[in-house]
Amino acid sequence: MRGRLEQDGPAPAAIALTAPEEASTSGGSEALPERALLKVVREDRLGTGTLSSVTVAADGTFTIADVPRTRREVTYTVSWPGDDLHNGSTASAEVYVRR
Repeated sequence: MRGRLEQDGPAPAAIALTAPEEASTSGGSEALPERALLKVVREDRLGTGTLSSVTVAADGTFTIADVPRTRREVTYTVSWPGDDLHNGSTASAEVYVRR
C-alpha cells in the first residue's frame, strides 16, 4: 500500500491514501516534511490493531507493509498528528483480501 502525505494551503494537512496503488498528487500541493511519522491502524473482521508506524520519504510517499491475517475487507487508517505549522490529518482505504 502506498500513499502520499500532502499540504493543502499554509496550515491544514491532508493525507491522500489509496490501496493498493499510489495516490496522485493534487495540483499545487507540497509534500509535508521528510521523516514525518504516520500511525497505521488495521481493522478487519478479527478486530482492530495498530501496526508499526511508517515514515514519510523525501518525495512525500510512504509504504505500509502488512500481511493481512484474514480474508475479506481490511481497512487501513493512516494518521498524522500534525506539527507546529500544520493540523493533523487522517485517511482510510479498504482492501479486499482474497485467498
